[in-house]
Amino acid sequence: MLKPQILIVDDDEKIGDLLSKLFTNNDFVAFSVLSADDARKLIKYISFNALVIDYMMPKENGIDFISSLHANNINIPSIMLTAVDDVDNKILALNGGANDYLSKPFNSQELLLRVKNLFKIRYNTTDDSQDIILCGDIAFNKINNSLKINNELINLSSLETEIFKIFINNINKIIYKEDILKEQGKPLNESNLNTLNVNIMRLRKKLENGSKKYIKTIRGKGFILSPVS
Repeated sequence: MLKPQILIVDDDEKIGDLLSKLFTNNDFVAFSVLSADDARKLIKYISFNALVIDYMMPKENGIDFISSLHANNINIPSIMLTAVDDVDNKILALNGGANDYLSKPFNSQELLLRVKNLFKIRYNTTDDSQDIILCGDIAFNKINNSLKINNELINLSSLETEIFKIFINNINKIIYKEDILKEQGKPLNESNLNTLNVNIMRLRKKLENGSKKYIKTIRGKGFILSPVS
């Protein structure tokens, strides 16, 4: 099962680092940025399961940031963190689009629980009955496992197809090599990793479309299939 991806937006770098460690140690893939602008750049490329946002930030506060996301139909479940423990403030945050609100200082286990509860919120879901999955110029038919790029059929081996199905079902989500082996029901060992590396390399070459490369390496984290170059 792929790890949930969480984005922390806090202008205090120390708090961001502490929260990143907290979530990483509890089986999340955690990213931390210092501003709303930096958060937007990541959201363009990565599909996050939840946002943890500081309320009081310079230039653009947490409420304005969440409101701007919703105005652009980007509805990622979010929790607002603030040092201001005030009912009016809480109402303002929730009316602004935040799904939850937690005052500082907070208990780390409570924060983890509240974030996990956010995952129950359905957002940006696709119809499971849809036969064709689109990713930029890619079209993958779930019924017959056929792959086309710009309507040109791409021939994949059975192993390449297995790997690609994991990527296409998790567009914009970071995938580790161990995630792929788990999905395939294979143990994590040198032989399986070598086979996987070869097949990912072949798959990446087949997915290259001019200057566009769909499978990208996220340094220190894994791979990601994204329609954005």
